[in-house]
Amino acid sequence: MQAISRFKIASSFPLHSEATFAQISEACGLKEPDVRRLLRHAMTKHIFCEPRKGVVVHTAASRLLAEDPQILDWVGASSDELWQAAAQTVNAMVKYPGSQEPNQTVRHIDTFFKARTGVVLLLIEICGCRDSPWRIIQTSPSTSSSRSTRNAPNASGVR
Repeated sequence: MQAISRFKIASSFPLHSEATFAQISEACGLKEPDVRRLLRHAMTKHIFCEPRKGVVVHTAASRLLAEDPQILDWVGASSDELWQAAAQTVNAMVKYPGSQEPNQTVRHIDTFFKARTGVVLLLIEICGCRDSPWRIIQTSPSTSSSRSTRNAPNASGVR
C-alpha cells in the first residue's frame, strides 16, 4: 500500500480501461519487475486485477484510491507514518519491558508526532478527528453501493 500510494499507481492508468505492467511502470517511473511484484501482491487483497497475463484493470478498491484523494492521503499517512511507529512497538517492549515512559515506548503516539505536525494536520483533515477511515470509505461518493463491507468495523469498532 505504501508504494501504491507514494507512486500513485492507481491513478497511472484510466479507470475503465486496462494497462500492461510495462505501461504502468513507465507512467510511475518504476522498473517493470517491481510494478509486477507490487501489483500482484496487491491483487491478493483485491486491489487491482489481472484478467489476462500481464494486463491490469481496476477493482473497486483501486478505483477508490484513484478517485478519492482523501483515501489516498489516508493510505499514505497510515503507511508512511503510523505503520512506521507501530512497527517499532515490539522492539520498544523488548528493550524497555513494562516501561510507561514516553521516550521508551511508542505507547504515547503524540511523542512520535511532535516533529510531524504536518502529518497530524493531514490526519485531522482526512478524518476530521471524528471519523474512522471506514466511515470515510463508506460515505465516499467514489464507492458503489454494491461494495463489500464485511471486514469493516461497525460503529463500536467491532468487525
